[in-house]
Amino acid sequence: MGSTCTTSAPTLPLSPAFRVFPSRPSTCAGGYDWGTWSQGENAGEYFVSNSNLISHQVRLHLAPSEEIGTGLIFYRFLLDQPASLASSVTSSNLASELDWYTDWKPNAHFSFSLIVAWAKPGEAVVQAYGRTQDFLYGMIFAA
Repeated sequence: MGSTCTTSAPTLPLSPAFRVFPSRPSTCAGGYDWGTWSQGENAGEYFVSNSNLISHQVRLHLAPSEEIGTGLIFYRFLLDQPASLASSVTSSNLASELDWYTDWKPNAHFSFSLIVAWAKPGEAVVQAYGRTQDFLYGMIFAA
């Protein structure tokens, strides 16, 4: 893969951008944006790291104005070496996740973000932690 994984069409209404993140987090030029630092708001924040992780990401971002951006991010998480999560883990299926975010930047000094994230644990999470219940997460962030 090349150094960028994003395609955008800035001349279209809402400035859409479509991103496909390849299989390993370190193979795509990231930055500081949703889905580029940690992988997933549920999985990336609570039960996976960027090592031993094969992650597939599809992202759609829309910017109706300079101040507002919103989008959806879908993840499919797999383990490269399942037994390194726990000796009892044989499945590489870690989780699937869908995140929705909205960012509002009223001026150069303040920004506000809202995110809602849902994740379905895969068989590896069931084998390692016994969790079968879905993860649901929400956050309001001001900076």
